[in-house]
Amino acid sequence: MTGPDNCMYTRRPLLRRSITLLALLVASLSALASARAEELVVAASTGGISSSTEALTNTDEERRERARQLFRKLEHSVATHPWLLTEHRLTLTDYPLTPYLEADVLSARLADANEDELSSFLLRHEGAVFAESLRTDWLRYLARRGDATGFLLYYRPTSDLELRCHYPNYRLSSRSTDPVLQDFTAIWLRAEPLPAACAPVEKRWIAAKERTPERIWQRLELAISDNEPATIQSMKTLLPAAERPLVDSWLQLRQKPQRVTDAGLFKAPTPEIWRVKTWALDRLAWGDRDEALAIWDKVASDPAYPPMWRERAGRSYALALASAGHPAATRFLAAVPSELTDDRVAAARIIEAMRRLDWTSTDYWLGQLADGDRQSSRWQYFAGRSQAAQEQSGPALDHWGAIASNLDYYGFLARGQLNQQHRLQAPSLTVSPELVVKVRQLPEMQRAREWLALERQVPARREWQAMSLRLSPAELQAAAVVANDWNWPDRAIAALGRAPAPGAWELRFPLTHSETLNHEAQQHRLPATWAFAITRQESMFIADAKSSAGALGLMQLMPNTAKQTARKHRIRYTGSLDLVQPNQNIRLGVAHLADLIDHNDGNFVYATAAYNAGQSRVNRWRNQFGELPLDIWIETIPFRETQNYVKNVMAFSLIYAERLGQDPQVFRLLTTSARAPLPAAKPVLGPDSP
Repeated sequence: MTGPDNCMYTRRPLLRRSITLLALLVASLSALASARAEELVVAASTGGISSSTEALTNTDEERRERARQLFRKLEHSVATHPWLLTEHRLTLTDYPLTPYLEADVLSARLADANEDELSSFLLRHEGAVFAESLRTDWLRYLARRGDATGFLLYYRPTSDLELRCHYPNYRLSSRSTDPVLQDFTAIWLRAEPLPAACAPVEKRWIAAKERTPERIWQRLELAISDNEPATIQSMKTLLPAAERPLVDSWLQLRQKPQRVTDAGLFKAPTPEIWRVKTWALDRLAWGDRDEALAIWDKVASDPAYPPMWRERAGRSYALALASAGHPAATRFLAAVPSELTDDRVAAARIIEAMRRLDWTSTDYWLGQLADGDRQSSRWQYFAGRSQAAQEQSGPALDHWGAIASNLDYYGFLARGQLNQQHRLQAPSLTVSPELVVKVRQLPEMQRAREWLALERQVPARREWQAMSLRLSPAELQAAAVVANDWNWPDRAIAALGRAPAPGAWELRFPLTHSETLNHEAQQHRLPATWAFAITRQESMFIADAKSSAGALGLMQLMPNTAKQTARKHRIRYTGSLDLVQPNQNIRLGVAHLADLIDHNDGNFVYATAAYNAGQSRVNRWRNQFGELPLDIWIETIPFRETQNYVKNVMAFSLIYAERLGQDPQVFRLLTTSARAPLPAAKPVLGPDSP
């Protein structure tokens, strides 16, 4: 067998392996058809077809419980004691999680593996979580052996960087030209160093003249932005000697971008100095805005500044100034050229005009939107808002009327503007019973169900995720019904997130933990609708949810916040493990909501933003933007995540008011503010152009 650099891609081994795999596939399909025929015969004799765990007889349930107990004992030992699987084969027959044990056994003895057995297993369980994990182990083993033929035969697209590099290298072993060589560019353009497995294909990629000076500078920028010293150094050595000092200057600017005005840093004879200056200006723009403007006037006034780089820097300034409510944002936003105007810039122009209550400019920028964007619920609502502010009630009512039936945040706002008080009518989800039965019987669904029975949420969700990628929208909606039947609300929500259905509130907005949420809300004199909405947004009711920042549980509390809240409210708290206990998490989370509503004088919008972004940020935003109407203030929130978070919670609170039959007081605060008389418009400050 030849190594990865010089292996011959011969046709005969590949053909032989392909014929073997084809035969195994035919045999597997025949076995499956035969087994299915037997199931149908048995089912016909009992008057129906069902393999769901709900239909198990008492005897079947006893057998299933014995299999569960045995699985628990074997899952950590079968890899080193494979004979145990054979010994207990009868008990584990038809047990949904047995393939996990089989995969462990195969993975533990790859060097002595029967390739026919392994191939058959991968074919039978194509795409399953355990099978793809085994495939990854097998591919790594084949790569270590330099088995190009086998590797290419078993390879599937993956996120594993080493395998992604082996694949084009083996493809290129027999072909001088191949599109996978160009595909390597996306792998190469990253901040972190590449693994050693990428070296052979990188060598070919370089020989094909794909490593251009522009790509070197692009990767250098990524590495400096992410502070990857190894990549920075390797890219620096690829530059001409005269340009290398600019990398040292760039690193100094990373520490102190204010030095962009220091001419001594830019002595290298290369036009790339403008890339570096633009990078530094972008970094400055999101800091002290006044300081950034002062430096802009010095750097951007240089007549040698190429328009391309100057306009990119100007766009960054426009967005940064707008996010801070700075008066200079108006002129910078107006100066962004059309080729750099995307949805983000277009939205910033409209919101900045509304922040100043400048309705003429609001109308102008709304008119600049593409037709499709202008008809969206968001911009239809604010078009009506602008017309109403200019006492054009007819056009305003037309805009709001066009979206008032939409079951979303802006549709609900439009209903408020039209003073529509009748109850919301949301259709229920309709799925054929036959499709629900079909989805419930899928092997992935049965494995997920079994993990749930073992109280193992994480592998259950992995099975669900792998399955959901292969289901049609109709099947996903059926899966949501199954999840709801199994009291698995987060998967019902996730399924309908991938396959949206109008309404379906009974599945998308469950009443899980209703008793505790209602009780704790009542204790703190808070609307239960708000507590439900926060919980739904934070975790989708996943009790063991953990964020990248370390927030835990249903209401996603940080351990330090939980500790402080527990001390203030005299709630027993023994540590972060308490936060994955639903009742304790809700008790602390609702108490924290009570603290935030007190801090914000009863304002649910500000308190909701504080729950997500922190009270200090909300205080700063209120100072920056003033006491704007709440529907406009929400649009000015600089963090897109927090902005969407507040919109969702407000809409969810109204939906939960319908679900619980309670007063929609949370959303009413928002609509009351939106309908109140507007304060005086603010003048535009600053020079006419950037």
